[in-house]
Amino acid sequence: MDFIKLKDDINFKELFKFGFVEDPTNCEYGDTYYHLNNYYLQIGDFRITVNTISRHIDILCLAKEKGLHNIFNLKPLYGLISNDMVELPRK
Repeated sequence: MDFIKLKDDINFKELFKFGFVEDPTNCEYGDTYYHLNNYYLQIGDFRITVNTISRHIDILCLAKEKGLHNIFNLKPLYGLISNDMVELPRK
């Protein structure tokens, strides 16, 4: 599986500069999404997440309505890429 991830030497607090926040629902120990392992940026129905365990970056759609949903505001993700904060792990 191909993915991008936050580089290992980047402090998660650097994400605040791009509008990310620590997920306030980080409370369920053992849950790979919620327990103290997520910073996110909410853009409408979409959430860009950075997992603090794997450092994987995901874009989630949290829409309440059925149908096709898209996100065109990729500026925060572009900011991480252009500031050399992410990498493509070697296979």
